[in-house]
Amino acid sequence: MKKELSVTLKDIEKMTPNKVDELVSKKTKEILVNIQNCTNKIQEAKEAAEYAESMEIGFWRRGKRTAAKATATAEALMNTNEAVSELSNIVKESIAFTCLSMAFAQKMTDSIAQMMAEGFEDSNGNYITLSNDAKEQGEIILKQAKNYLNSQLQINELEARQKEQEIIDKQQDELIAKNSKRLDEKEKIDELQTQRLEELGALLSNKDLVDQKQEEAILKNSEAVKVLFEYTKQKEELDKKQSEQIEQLINKNKVNVINLLSLGLSIISIGLCIYTIFIR
Repeated sequence: MKKELSVTLKDIEKMTPNKVDELVSKKTKEILVNIQNCTNKIQEAKEAAEYAESMEIGFWRRGKRTAAKATATAEALMNTNEAVSELSNIVKESIAFTCLSMAFAQKMTDSIAQMMAEGFEDSNGNYITLSNDAKEQGEIILKQAKNYLNSQLQINELEARQKEQEIIDKQQDELIAKNSKRLDEKEKIDELQTQRLEELGALLSNKDLVDQKQEEAILKNSEAVKVLFEYTKQKEELDKKQSEQIEQLINKNKVNVINLLSLGLSIISIGLCIYTIFIR
């Protein structure tokens, strides 16, 4: 049986879909034929055991009959055990072969179920219809194959969830890293903002001091301007008085000059008169 089913998963993966279908059909027939042959052997061994058990032992040939019955019974039991053991191995090997992969197991279970229900033609052209005992063994193979498929589906789902979780975890790690970087940047920004606020606070404090000094200076300047205004006003009044005095002096000097000029002209006239008198 092992030689008949000696096909590995690597061999199957190298085949085309049509070749895989041919292999599935061929191996399904081989498995079911072997199961049918083993169940036939078991049935024959059971019948032989029943026959041996029912053998009658005569009085005159009691010793020989007893030995013959014991031998027949032992052979029947041995044949039964051998057939049962062979059938068990066939079923185990068939299950292992059927469950090489999920895809292959699905094809094999579909093929086994169909041939069990409808019958099939063996390699010699004989049409085979499975007995009830053979069908029971086939059902065991189908049950184990379905369990394998279900377990693989669960494993695949778990692996898919695990991969999804790994992706989610990776995304979360990346997001955490980005957020951590952003938090570091935010802390730097906050630190800079705090520093700027402190500098601004210092500037505002200096500005308050400057404003206070400016107010004091303005107040002093206001007083100085007031004093200057009074001084200017007094100076204007003094300048006005000086201008009036100067104008008075000028007017007075004008009168004196005129008087002097008149006196000079008078003297000149007298001199001319004297000159005229004495010269002539």
